[in-house]
Amino acid sequence: MPKAMSDAELGGSNDGDQDAVEKSHGLLILLRHGESMWNRSSEHPNRLWRYAGSNDVALSEQGIHEALEAGDRLAKIHIDVVFASCLSRAMNTCMIALAKHVSGLTPIIANREGSYAAGIDAVSKLPENTVVPIICSEKLNERCFGELQGMPSTEHLVRYKKEYLQEVRNKFDVRFPGPKGESTEDVFHRVVPYFEENILPLLREGKNVLLCSHGFSIRALIKYLDGMSDEEFNLEMRKEKRDPENCKLLAATGVPLLYRFDRFAEDGLHPKKIGAIDRAYELAHTCAPY
Repeated sequence: MPKAMSDAELGGSNDGDQDAVEKSHGLLILLRHGESMWNRSSEHPNRLWRYAGSNDVALSEQGIHEALEAGDRLAKIHIDVVFASCLSRAMNTCMIALAKHVSGLTPIIANREGSYAAGIDAVSKLPENTVVPIICSEKLNERCFGELQGMPSTEHLVRYKKEYLQEVRNKFDVRFPGPKGESTEDVFHRVVPYFEENILPLLREGKNVLLCSHGFSIRALIKYLDGMSDEEFNLEMRKEKRDPENCKLLAATGVPLLYRFDRFAEDGLHPKKIGAIDRAYELAHTCAPY
């Protein structure tokens, strides 16, 4: 079991010392949504696994438990604002997790796509220290899996070769089949500009931001934050299944991953990856197949 991190390293608690912490750094917390109804689990061996992708699929019972467990890990970390995709499994994961926060703040959806200013303005008029806003954007949605989206797992290998499926999943610039199918590169080019415009300025102000999203959206951000080349990304994706302990792109459902941003950095991004909260817990869970 890893040594517990201090309140200061985690971005501060809610005991009055947050102002001092905010002067030194902001904290980015990446959280992948809990298991969805289309994810196969040991409790439901007869359920056919499907690619959810950009489809709006609800959390499973296991996914709700994972969100609650994530809440236990986030309970003492001060959170200023939350960003999430517009898919219900991401929004509900962060709302369930924040319901256990020691601050007692109420998480509310402050806006949908295109109404960012109106949402923030509405939240600013509420009584002080009563809510934490959740800003939702389609830019943070999961990768579209094209023709494979919603297809039962039993059909994947009937219609496509295993080698092709591995390539389309793991290579940065290869799109899923179909006119709407995306590559991770496509996801990167919508997630990163949104991050730079809306989230990075808050981190540089010393704010703590929770971002609740999806497997490929988070992998694209990790690539950006860690400064990975396309070749390094492809290598890490191949590692994810056979050597998850050493995979830099591992994003287990319901396990927060932390980055700390120096408020006084004069140039560049310079985030410091703190790591996953409770690494042993992360590695004990089977990595999702998408």
